[in-house]
Amino acid sequence: MAMSAAAPAAVKSSTNRWLQIVLGVACMVAAANIQYAWTLFVPEIQKTFGWDRAAIQVAFTIFVVVQTWLTPIEGYFIDKYGPSRVVLFGGLMTGLAWIINSYA
Repeated sequence: MAMSAAAPAAVKSSTNRWLQIVLGVACMVAAANIQYAWTLFVPEIQKTFGWDRAAIQVAFTIFVVVQTWLTPIEGYFIDKYGPSRVVLFGGLMTGLAWIINSYA
C-alpha cells in the first residue's frame, strides 16, 4: 500500500520540476534578451550622442563582467537569504532593466 501512495507524489514532484525548468528558461530568455539585443542599441547610441563604438562597448564589457564575476557573491546571498528572495530581487532588477531600456 505504501508503494501506491508514493507513486503520485513522485509524479507531482516530476511535474513540478518540469514546470521549474520551463519557467527558468522563460526567465533566462527575458534576462538574456538585454544582452543579445545590445547590438541593436549601439548604432542608435552612436548616432544620437556621436560616441565612437569602442567607448559604447565599455558599457557592454562592464555588463558581462558584472554578470559573470559576481556569481560567487550571488551564491553567498542565496545561502544567506534563500533562493526565492534572491530570484525575486533578480526578477525585479530585470524588470527595471526592461523599463530603462524602453526609454533608450
